[in-house]
Amino acid sequence: MLTFGFWVWVILAILLGVAEMLSGGFFMLPFAVGAAVAAAIALAGLPLPWQLVGFAVTAGIALVLARVYMARHNAGPSQQLAGNRLIGKTGIVLTELNPVADTGIVRVDREQWRAEPSTNATVPEGARVTVTAVEGAHLVVAPVLEEPSELDA
Repeated sequence: MLTFGFWVWVILAILLGVAEMLSGGFFMLPFAVGAAVAAAIALAGLPLPWQLVGFAVTAGIALVLARVYMARHNAGPSQQLAGNRLIGKTGIVLTELNPVADTGIVRVDREQWRAEPSTNATVPEGARVTVTAVEGAHLVVAPVLEEPSELDA
C-alpha cells in the first residue's frame, strides 16, 4: 500500500537527485540513495523508525563510498574529475559572457561549458579565454590578453 511516508521519501529522493545534478561533487547523491531505500522500506510497510534507520545507514555507507571514489579519482592531474582538469586551459567564447544577465557558453577542447567571467566585464563572442576556476557545473574564465602583432606597431 502506498502510504504518505512512501511519497515523502520518493519526493525527497527526487529533490536530492536534482540537487546533485545541479551541484556535482557526489555530496547529495548518497542522501538521494538513502531516501530511495527509505521509500522501499516504507513500501514494505515498516514503521518510521525503520525507515529512518534505513535512510541513515544507506546514506552513511554511500557517502563513505563516494568519498573514497572521489579521493581515488582525483589523485593526480591526469585523473581529475569534471572541470578541474580544465583549469589553465584556453577556450573560445561561443555566446557572450555577460555577468549581469548571467549568460555565456565557452568551448574548451571539444566540450561546451556554461561560464562566467572572472571580472564584471562582458566578454564578446569569439574571444579567447583561460579557465581560472570551476564552480559547481560552470567555469570561471579570464580573457586572454592578445599579444600585439607586428602590424600594430
